[in-house]
Amino acid sequence: MTMPQRADVVVIGAGIVGNSVCHHLAEAGWRNIVLVEKGPLPDPGGRPGTRPISSSLSTTRGRSPR
Repeated sequence: MTMPQRADVVVIGAGIVGNSVCHHLAEAGWRNIVLVEKGPLPDPGGRPGTRPISSSLSTTRGRSPR
């Protein structure tokens, strides 16, 4: 998957906090969300800073609530 040119929200880290943030934003109506993780999903593993970010990417498209 390639990195989108534009997003309303970019969340870095697909751990419990990053996934929760994306979930709550989507429930609130946000749809142009990009979730970036350093390792392959669904098992990113590793510690922060051990691999380059953006090897895995998840996006939700649509209209933002603005």
